[in-house]
Amino acid sequence: MDQEIFPENFLWGGAVAANQCEGAWLEDGKLPNVTDTLIGIMNQHPSIQWNEEKKIWEIALDESLHYLSHEVIDF
Repeated sequence: MDQEIFPENFLWGGAVAANQCEGAWLEDGKLPNVTDTLIGIMNQHPSIQWNEEKKIWEIALDESLHYLSHEVIDF
């Protein structure tokens, strides 16, 4: 098996998305935002709903679903 050799000055790097490292999605007075309601890419779950009585848009979380930003690395 041939082994690849990296150049002596090769730099390794990495990347994360903001919602992966922000953490604490409901701590220190932070309220849920649109990112906190995502349960998957291209999902049709209506996590933001119109409240006709209050005449405002509200976030409606479903406790039976797994939300992507609720468990993060808390970087």
